[in-house]
Amino acid sequence: MWTYLAYIIYKLFEKKNEVTVSDVCGFVMNKDCELHIYFTFEELLSDLEYLKELGIIDIRGNKIIPNFEKLKEIVNTVEESWSITGIYMFEIYRRKIVKCLNQYFK
Repeated sequence: MWTYLAYIIYKLFEKKNEVTVSDVCGFVMNKDCELHIYFTFEELLSDLEYLKELGIIDIRGNKIIPNFEKLKEIVNTVEESWSITGIYMFEIYRRKIVKCLNQYFK
């Protein structure tokens, strides 16, 4: 699910100048959106650490420092994955994330 997490982080940066680990946790674990990407904070933090290991983000304290070039590559992959694979469920899930982002920033 790290690809969707990277997608979410990029989209959060489109809405805010600064994104924190708390922001990501608050959005992803928001029960009103029912994304069901992660069931525990430990799983989420593990994927954040994985993104850090890949050089996609850095984490300094609570602040996320993005590598926008790498994030954009993942965003493009997520946005095109259903048309490449033919698995429409990928697009449905991406749209659900976008809908939740729009609700979250009302």
